[in-house]
Amino acid sequence: MARAAIIEEGFELPDLQVELHDPMDGAAYRVDFLWTCPDGRRIIGELDGWEKYLDPAMTEGRGTLGVLVAERQRESRITMSGASVVRFSYRQVRDHGYLARLLAAYGVPRALERTEGRETPHEPSSASWKMAHRGTWMDCIRHTPNGAPSAKAGRDFARSAFFRSR
Repeated sequence: MARAAIIEEGFELPDLQVELHDPMDGAAYRVDFLWTCPDGRRIIGELDGWEKYLDPAMTEGRGTLGVLVAERQRESRITMSGASVVRFSYRQVRDHGYLARLLAAYGVPRALERTEGRETPHEPSSASWKMAHRGTWMDCIRHTPNGAPSAKAGRDFARSAFFRSR
């Protein structure tokens, strides 16, 4: 769902589930999204959900506080290399205006397209962009009664014509 919103808002496609290593002890961390800017800066996007704080299979026997402390340590180690970390929730992803402002504020690069030999940022609001990207990612997602994505939302989206056409 977040990747689809990133595409729809005209940002560069991030690398997904990139493994980074802790410079202190070599521990491996996976980040949800990684953008490498033309100037070499790296921006990491993390989609925060509740499951990692509450699901016993994910908490490794730790309470919520223990999970939060480990998460803060992980983020501090990731940022030692100079990378920025931008965090967003499912609710924020569904608010395209907010997500676009947030990613732009962190400097996430816009996708580029060739126009008469020069590169210009995609304009998601333009008629040609909308025609090329007809339909929206929200058309592909099923939600629970409280508005949260269903457990099979990711699978539904991955099987959708919208995703396969990218």
